[in-house]
Amino acid sequence: LKWNMIKEFADDPTWYKTQCEILNNVEWRIAQELNCEFIQGGNSFFDAATIRGLQASEKPPLREVNVDGGVLHIWENIDDNKFYLLGIDTASAYGTDKSTIEIVDFETCKQVGELRIKCRVDEFCPIVEKVAQIYPNNIIIFEANSFGNQLGEYLTNKSITKSYNIYKSK
Repeated sequence: LKWNMIKEFADDPTWYKTQCEILNNVEWRIAQELNCEFIQGGNSFFDAATIRGLQASEKPPLREVNVDGGVLHIWENIDDNKFYLLGIDTASAYGTDKSTIEIVDFETCKQVGELRIKCRVDEFCPIVEKVAQIYPNNIIIFEANSFGNQLGEYLTNKSITKSYNIYKSK
């Protein structure tokens, strides 16, 4: 909740100012902690103004495709001659986060698709496969953490006949 949605905080004329001081009046911290904005962290590539601008530029998708209970939002027509980056963030079914696939046009670095879903990791893996088929010229970039590693193991399993382009860092 935003701070001003809590009656006790909104009615207190000094509460917000005090909280800002506690956060050392750092703009991105105030935006994130008090105003519920997804904003840069201390090591963010983008500054706060750029992130706000990106968040404000939301446009409706051209179409939506159901993929095993998840909705793939497509903002640009899929071009078989283009190369796409599939950024994967795998989450647990038991936390508050959702598993997400971000599709980016490699040449323009423009986001062209997105799928977010709340499900088990073993249910998410086939969804990633299906999205990779929808965007066939791709490289899959997954977060190498506990849940992401499960996706990597799934995609590199020898019993799967399809070979995937998976980004690996040294």
